[in-house]
Amino acid sequence: MPDIGMAVPLSRFHDRALNELATGNLAERMRVDGVARVLVMARRLGLFHARLATEGGAAAVIHRVGAGWDPAIMTAFEFADSLPVSEVDALLAAGPVWAHSVVARNVEASKLVTARAA
Repeated sequence: MPDIGMAVPLSRFHDRALNELATGNLAERMRVDGVARVLVMARRLGLFHARLATEGGAAAVIHRVGAGWDPAIMTAFEFADSLPVSEVDALLAAGPVWAHSVVARNVEASKLVTARAA
């Protein structure tokens, strides 16, 4: 069977993606993508506002690292890709903990609203 993919010129995106697959770097790319997702969600939920800078734990880690990201200058992925491995590790560890706390607070807030309405 002919290798149909070789007849199509590769874009820079496809070339990079195929090289990552070929060299075994896909896992690192996925880690960086995970960090970018954490940063985007934190920004959307307002974690980088000054009043939230004093939150401790996982939120503090995300705030400390993410405060250096300016979306007007670079994408979340570009910023995440520029971080040292130690910061990537810290954000990947903090992301799920922080997300769980946000979900838990929203559940509690919903219960209070429901109780007040009853």
